[in-house]
Amino acid sequence: MDVDARFRDAVQHFWTARGEQRRKQVEGGKIDAGTLDLLYRTACLTLTTDEARTKITEPSEELSFHRFVAALRGHVVTFLGSR
Repeated sequence: MDVDARFRDAVQHFWTARGEQRRKQVEGGKIDAGTLDLLYRTACLTLTTDEARTKITEPSEELSFHRFVAALRGHVVTFLGSR
């Protein structure tokens, strides 16, 4: 399995889909903040195998699911506190 190629394909698919979404939003006159800024404060990268006993790895602590969820929780708390 070529993990690098699969990762590149996944990233390319994301940006292609995002571009299509932006085009549809412009045509419809409704553009969300994510399309305007493409600003993300956190991310997560989790890799898995397709074996019978799946192996899950996180290549970087900075991109771990735990850190992602903690950041997301912080944003939710902040949002709810501002209401």
